[in-house]
This record gives sequence, structure tokens and C-alpha cells, in this order.
Amino acid sequence: MIPPDQFIPLAESSGLIVIMTRQLMKQTADILMPVKTFAADNFHIGINVSAAVFWLRDLKKSV
Repeated sequence: MIPPDQFIPLAESSGLIVIMTRQLMKQTADILMPVKTFAADNFHIGINVSAAVFWLRDLKKSV
């Protein structure tokens, strides 16, 4: 396993962080969608995003 402090700077500097974050959000939604009717009303997921992702105009559409 590669620690985040090693791969995140590389992903940010190469521009891959946006693609990686969107893929992570999609996979998370795909996994959780079938169980959403069984989850507690206050169930939520937190995903840390880099500044490059946070400032995207279409980030809200990805969520």
C-alpha cells in the first residue's frame, strides 16, 4: 500500500487528482446505492478532496 502523503502530491502535480476523486465518488455511490433504503436517516459519507477538486465548477454535479 502506498501512503497518501506519497501518492497525493504526485496525483495533484500530474493533474490526475480530479479523475481519481471523481472515480472514488462514483465507486462509493455505486456501492452504497443498493443499501440506501436500509441505512439510517443520518448515515453519511465524508470524502476529503484537494483544493484542485474543491474549486471545480461542476463538482456539485459529481456528488
